[in-house]
Amino acid sequence: MMRWLHLSKVRWYSFSTKKISNPKDPKQLLDSSCPGKSIFDLYINIPDSGFLSRAQGSEVPVVDQEKQTPLNKRFNCPSCQKKVKFYCYNCRLIVGPAAGLIPKVELPLPLDIIKHVKENDSQSTGIHAKLIAPDSTNIINYPLSENYYSEPEKCLFLFPSSDAVSIKEAMDTDGYDYFQRVVVIEGTWYQARQMVRDTPSLKAMKAITFSQAYQTVFWRFQKFDSTHLATIEAIYFFYRELEECLPPRHKSSELGALLFYYRHLHRLIQEMDHKAS
Repeated sequence: MMRWLHLSKVRWYSFSTKKISNPKDPKQLLDSSCPGKSIFDLYINIPDSGFLSRAQGSEVPVVDQEKQTPLNKRFNCPSCQKKVKFYCYNCRLIVGPAAGLIPKVELPLPLDIIKHVKENDSQSTGIHAKLIAPDSTNIINYPLSENYYSEPEKCLFLFPSSDAVSIKEAMDTDGYDYFQRVVVIEGTWYQARQMVRDTPSLKAMKAITFSQAYQTVFWRFQKFDSTHLATIEAIYFFYRELEECLPPRHKSSELGALLFYYRHLHRLIQEMDHKAS
């Protein structure tokens, strides 16, 4: 059974256990002993933030290094005025002069992220989807109102329950036009199971899972195996598998942009690890 959850807490952790001679080489960030494929192992074109290095053949234009603003500088959030790096995780807004240069994506199916109230906003990777696909992504705080979803059977629920089917099987059975949105949980594995157990509308949705195992490259310590994905990884893999089932008019060449901030943060941690070693 494929499994995923938001990996969080404890301490910073470099996923790779082997020495890295070049921390900017994605192929060296993999632990070859882990099963499945990671976002780097798939040879996808993840847009480079442009703040550390230039991407080769990016799916979307990279941030122009001539115009970039260093990401280690803090700026006031235009909404709450809090000084933050990268983005304000409370207001879910990109901050600083570089805000207009960050890639934007429209997802082929709207995304709802149901976030547990105890999940730390500053550690949430699901927020990346809201930043990169703001018009397609909705973050909802748990618990939900009883009638929040009027037609839950028309929602795809990315959760590895015992009755979960592959994304392809769901598309073949009901068709793409039948479903209104995809729902993802942002929380620990314990929180996720509690949320499903206590929310009838989630249990009424079409549970789906991945067609293969993927491995995480998340950098925080976790007690689960490497097939437990960070939220943004699970979201990316969902849309990647969904697009394989869709006609060309629904496909996008910009899905890799969902990993824009994830890639940048991953590289920062790898460089810190490399310097420390």
